[in-house]
Amino acid sequence: MYQVNKKNYLFILELFLVIIYIVLIQIGIKDFSIWDQITYYLSTDFDMNNKVLLHLFEESHPHFLRILIIYFIYQFSLLLSLDVNLVYNLVLLLFLYMTYIFIKNIIIDIYGDVKYSILTILLFYFLLSFFMNGRIIFAIFGNTLLLNAIFFNTYSIKNKINNFKLIFMIVLSLIMTSVSSGTFMVCLLSILIFYFLTTVFSFPFIKKKIFHVEIFIFMLIIFFMPLIIRFINKNLDFYDGSFFKMLEHGFGKYLEVYIYPILIFLFLLPFFLMFGYSLLYNNKYFVLPFSLIISSLFIGLFGYSSLFSGISGYILFVAINFYNTKRIIYCRKKY
Repeated sequence: MYQVNKKNYLFILELFLVIIYIVLIQIGIKDFSIWDQITYYLSTDFDMNNKVLLHLFEESHPHFLRILIIYFIYQFSLLLSLDVNLVYNLVLLLFLYMTYIFIKNIIIDIYGDVKYSILTILLFYFLLSFFMNGRIIFAIFGNTLLLNAIFFNTYSIKNKINNFKLIFMIVLSLIMTSVSSGTFMVCLLSILIFYFLTTVFSFPFIKKKIFHVEIFIFMLIIFFMPLIIRFINKNLDFYDGSFFKMLEHGFGKYLEVYIYPILIFLFLLPFFLMFGYSLLYNNKYFVLPFSLIISSLFIGLFGYSSLFSGISGYILFVAINFYNTKRIIYCRKKY
């Protein structure tokens, strides 16, 4: 007789949560709407969408990448005669689930197994999505894909991916996070922080054989530099050329209100950095989520969507701590 093991039970529970979410979409309790920036360019005309996309590509439009992502959803729904909003919602649900899978795979690679408590991460993503727009989900997916790519290239032994796959996944991450200029910068800055930390500081777990990856990262920045400059100029133009007005769009607007606590924090910052270095040095896995957390906090000064796009960094950080603590408790009980 067929026995259902823990992995099968876990998948059944995951599937159950996904089905509940689909039902909520169907009855209209949760509905993601395609944002106006996309509907302005794309329509329910298949051929017209092709012409629009080609035109945007030829003029190097700064929003080309984000329109390209939704373009595939439009064309797929038109080919199958499906409602574009329904397809859009289901794609976002798939991305939410894949985001959870990326985190779960990292935990499995580190600890060899997961408990049913891992489902709290999926449940958390699902609940959090009720307070999000669709764009942030694309960005969260892209940043989590980045975590997954770097982890399995740098840390993993059994499931290590080669540099070509790493490069492909990094580029895909940047494309997915391009739905917003801020979230794109979070992704790019996370890459820079991680490879800066692992190159400049002598972490014992990093083998100095990633120079060719670093060269690619440098070339990637050069490639995206025109887009980065256009993003910055576009945002400055929108806020009348004022850097401080840009801060009002994110949690940077609290800088003026809480200036004295911030000055105290800056005074204590060197001590926090020393503690952080000690933490990263003693637990090799913390460098990766730390890079995304710092990046999202900095870019989050200019936009809340940028801040929340780094949520997977916090989740991975907490998950590693949780499973590490469980392992320590188990070992103490055993011995």
